Amino acid sequence: MDILTPFDLPQNQEVLAALDKSAKERQAREAFVDRREGATLKMTVRNSEARLGQLNADVQASKNGVESAQDTFDATQKLLKKVEAMAAKMPQPVSPMATIMSDIAALQKKLDKATGLLHDAQHRADQAARRLAEHKKGMAEFLAYSPRKGLKTNAELIKEYTETERLSASLRTF
Repeated sequence: MDILTPFDLPQNQEVLAALDKSAKERQAREAFVDRREGATLKMTVRNSEARLGQLNADVQASKNGVESAQDTFDATQKLLKKVEAMAAKMPQPVSPMATIMSDIAALQKKLDKATGLLHDAQHRADQAARRLAEHKKGMAEFLAYSPRKGLKTNAELIKEYTETERLSASLRTF
């Protein structure tokens, strides 16, 4: 048996059961007051939608970064193969061979750096996509939330508030 709190001790199980029973009785006896306001919920959704736009921009920027890093990697790799092919065609005792070999080493370093940049860009893109998915999930959970069974969800309250706001505006125009 894992003991995480004093209520997990065997002698305190009765106390815990009594507290649970008391809380359930109080909950049944007292009326629940729903203090959610449509205006506040609507503002929360607006802020969340703005954040969603920022996250979408982050995802797009990350994708662009991956494409750019991939282009750099591909160009460097192509150049390295071209130089290596030139070096293979040259006769061995030629003195420019040392220069070509140093060029190959420099290109190899550049290729290694491009590989690292590509890896970092892909990692950032994955993180941005994960944050976007988590935000969308949180937004869906927020809209589906209702504090108690039988009460309206946040989405229903927002819809009701928006309709009331629209009707109020149309009444002011008369």
